[in-house]
Amino acid sequence: MLGASGNYLLGEMVSTDFEFRMRSELAAVPILANAVEAWCERQLLALKENLQLNLVIEELVTNVIVHGWHGNSEGHIRLRLSCSTLGIELELSDDGPPFNPLRYPAPNVNTSLAELPVGGLGIHLVRSLTTHGSYRRQNEKNVLCLCKPFSVLSD
Repeated sequence: MLGASGNYLLGEMVSTDFEFRMRSELAAVPILANAVEAWCERQLLALKENLQLNLVIEELVTNVIVHGWHGNSEGHIRLRLSCSTLGIELELSDDGPPFNPLRYPAPNVNTSLAELPVGGLGIHLVRSLTTHGSYRRQNEKNVLCLCKPFSVLSD
């Protein structure tokens, strides 16, 4: 959806594979989730795949909005998805401050919940559901590439 000035409102579909662009606004996250769900259904992906992919995307996008942009809606986020023999290829880019989630230290999940530090569990969850991660800073943007392996495909 574009405003009269050509600026992103809450998000827009861009390509046939999957590309979604949005401003760094939490209100756009459910719109993105619905678009990802519809794309997964068109790809005949199992419900489990759909839910796991949406969980990964929601965690990453929310982190960009809340921690990268601190709720400022001036940022832009782009998500690209495609299917390959490895699984679902995900590329997330944003124009926020540099941050490589792949370098973020893994939490010690063998401690009690009360002893766990605040933060980092979402990144841990993303890592546990994805493989083949890479990060680069390109043209003043964070570019994170991950692969979500297939678990079960629908007939």
